[in-house]
Amino acid sequence: YEWTPAGGFHQISTPFAPASSAYGLPITLAELDGFIVANQPGSNFWYQSNLEDAATWDALNFAEASGDPDNIRALAQIHREFVLLKEYETEFWYNAGTAGFSFARIDGAYLEVGICAVGSRCRLGDSLVWLAQNQEGEGFVVELDGHKINRISTQALEAEWGGYSAIADATAYT
Repeated sequence: YEWTPAGGFHQISTPFAPASSAYGLPITLAELDGFIVANQPGSNFWYQSNLEDAATWDALNFAEASGDPDNIRALAQIHREFVLLKEYETEFWYNAGTAGFSFARIDGAYLEVGICAVGSRCRLGDSLVWLAQNQEGEGFVVELDGHKINRISTQALEAEWGGYSAIADATAYT
């Protein structure tokens, strides 16, 4: 939903998905420089709204997170950049000011870990923290430090999670 002083609350309609995802995955949103962005569940595509208009989405204003073909699970904005948290990788994008889709990938800024639990991403001070996973499916908590990560969970905690039937439903709060 979007709220405006003149119109109150109204539902936002995106060019790619109904209100509930057919894939059963959440749609995440982030904001930067007057644009709202959203991921298309079950894909590596993400879309931007029109400038200062969260209710208007041009179907041609999208990009593909193409560093690797896995799906985007969550979006975040930190330090004036978008962080695209995929299943097994993470990409960084900035506002390049281009016509149409305004954002461009930051070359060389790429992490070979993704996000295991969408509900685990959270801001912690001036950083971003999430329950990450690698290609082997191992879960561990990381803290973003620029375009690098620091592993902040302990081996004992990771071993405990290894005994759980699922960790993808984990949630974090700050």
